[in-house]
Amino acid sequence: MSATAGLDPVYKQEIKATVLSFLEGCDAKYDTLPFDTKLWEACVERTRQKSYFLEPEEIPGKTTFCQSAKVGVVIVQTSYDHIEDLEVRVWLSLYTGFIVYADDTFQKDIGHLRSFSMTSLLNGRHEDPVLDSFGAFLREVPLQFEHFVANLIIATTLRFMMSCALEFEGQALAVSEDAREYARHVRCMSGVADVYAVLAFPTSMPRAAYIQAFPEQLDFICSANDVLSFYKEEAEHETTNYVSTRALCEHKTKLEVVKQTTESTLANHQRVLKILAPHPEALRAWESFARGYCSFHCSSPRYRLGELFQ
Repeated sequence: MSATAGLDPVYKQEIKATVLSFLEGCDAKYDTLPFDTKLWEACVERTRQKSYFLEPEEIPGKTTFCQSAKVGVVIVQTSYDHIEDLEVRVWLSLYTGFIVYADDTFQKDIGHLRSFSMTSLLNGRHEDPVLDSFGAFLREVPLQFEHFVANLIIATTLRFMMSCALEFEGQALAVSEDAREYARHVRCMSGVADVYAVLAFPTSMPRAAYIQAFPEQLDFICSANDVLSFYKEEAEHETTNYVSTRALCEHKTKLEVVKQTTESTLANHQRVLKILAPHPEALRAWESFARGYCSFHCSSPRYRLGELFQ
C-alpha cells in the first residue's frame, strides 16, 4: 500500500487546485527538469578539492550528503538558472546539501545541532564527518563573498542550526492556542531564506536595486515552501510543521491555512515586483527565481508533487 493511500481523493484534488493556483500566480506551471549532471560533476569535483566528506554512492534507507547535495543541484538548476557564475552555483548546491543533511539527519540526535556553532567557530572537530565538512565550508565563506553577504550567510546558518534544535525539542510539547506567532517565528528562523534571497541576484548587482524588497522576498521563500511542500507533509502524516501548528492555534483546517498562505504569499510576490520595477535587471532576476523556485518543488522527488499530477 502506498504512503498516500490514506489521503482522500477529493482532498488530494483540493490540494492540487491550491498548488495550481500558486503556480499560476508565479507565472509558472507544473513541469519537471532532467537532473543537471554537469553541475553535479562540478560539485563532486569541488568536494574532492576541498576534502569534504561525500559518500561514493547513495545508501538505501539512509540520509547521505550525496543524496542531500543532489537536492541542492536541483534548486540551483531551477531557481538560479539566471545566475551565470559557476562558483556561486556550485557553492549554493553544496550549501543546500549541508542544510538538507542537517535537517533530515538530526531530528532525534539534536546534540550535534546544539554544539555545531561553538565547535565550528572554535575550529573543533565534529563527530559527524558531514558536519565537520560543513564547518570547514562555512569558515571559507568570508573568502568567497563580500562582507555583507558573508555575514548574512554565517548568521543565517547558525540561526538555522539553533532553530532546528528548538523545533525538534518542541515536538513533544503541546502547542498553546494563544501562541499565535510561535509557528511563524520558528519557521522564519529555520527557512534559511536570507541566503536564498540574496543569491537570487548577481553578486555584482548593487544591493540598492533589491534590498527594499528583502522582507517580502524572505516571506515568499518560506511561505512558498509551506504551500508546495504541503502535499508531501500530509502524505507522510507530519504534524509538527508550520501549517499544522497554525491550524491548531487558529482553529482552522490545514487546507484553510494553506489557501490563506497561498493568497498572502502571492500578494507579497506582487509587492516584490512593484518594488523592483524601477530596476529591470533585478526584476528579471526575481521573476526567474520565483518561476524556478516553483519548478524546483515540482522537479525534486523530495516534494512528491508528481503524485498529484500523474
